[in-house]
Amino acid sequence: RGKTLYAVQEKDMLYGLPQPEVEVGDNVILVYDPNDEGTADYYLSDFSRITPLVMLCAFFFLLILIFGRKKGLDTIISLVFTCLAVFINLIPAILNGQNIYIWSIVTCVYITVMTLVLIEGLNVKCFAAGVGCVGGVLVAGALELLLRDQIKMSGVLDSEWLYLYNLRKDNPIDLKAIIFAMIIVGAVGAVMDVAMSIASSLCEINEKSPDLPARELLKSGLTIGRDIMGTMANTLVLAYIGSSLTCVLLMVAYNANIEQVINKEVIIADVLQALAGSMGMLLTLPLTSAVCAVIYYKK
Repeated sequence: RGKTLYAVQEKDMLYGLPQPEVEVGDNVILVYDPNDEGTADYYLSDFSRITPLVMLCAFFFLLILIFGRKKGLDTIISLVFTCLAVFINLIPAILNGQNIYIWSIVTCVYITVMTLVLIEGLNVKCFAAGVGCVGGVLVAGALELLLRDQIKMSGVLDSEWLYLYNLRKDNPIDLKAIIFAMIIVGAVGAVMDVAMSIASSLCEINEKSPDLPARELLKSGLTIGRDIMGTMANTLVLAYIGSSLTCVLLMVAYNANIEQVINKEVIIADVLQALAGSMGMLLTLPLTSAVCAVIYYKK
């Protein structure tokens, strides 16, 4: 800090695309490379891209506060705690050789309870949505366990997974358990959204018509769930398709046989994530509706 350094930007033509040259005012990351003569060389490692992302994140939080006010503040707090749960608890537990299945389930339950309590508080609506969300997430995980042997998953989706497997020679990371964690952690957000939508809608119906029988509440929940079902299923499927689009394009371009592309393990893993998450979400609809019908009618 406060010094003027001379650094070299190496342009590697192996990438096949021209790399942007550094200009005045650019923020960059330098690599310190000491030599045997007691001096050091500095190389430009990459451009610093954090500032625009921080500004976008701050604008996102500002919009949440403008539209949500007190609820918006609770939303930001829950989002922060969700990120902390993943990066401070789940990821270190996996790298330290802990049971991935238990830690991923505990993380999902924590995210669900923490988010619902912060947003709604401790009430029957929060309880109903929590039961529906946890139930749907567990269904998604159970489907992955049931189908794992049927589709012959090895857990090695690409070269990065091999690097992960070779991190610890004495106690390798269970790559199949990583797929399990990916499915339930990836589904918990959409499933929680569905569960809260059903619980909130039925709570409003119950407040307007407190004498409505439990059976009618259940029917209303299923009717609302049918409207939610189509868009939320598309949300999960399109999210996984979008994240693996480049991989699909390359495989289609270099393989004339579409059957070979579909049977690639990386594609099968994305399809399994989308289908298991969608199935968990679909089963959340009747489960949340049934729980709401019982507890709201009892109340």
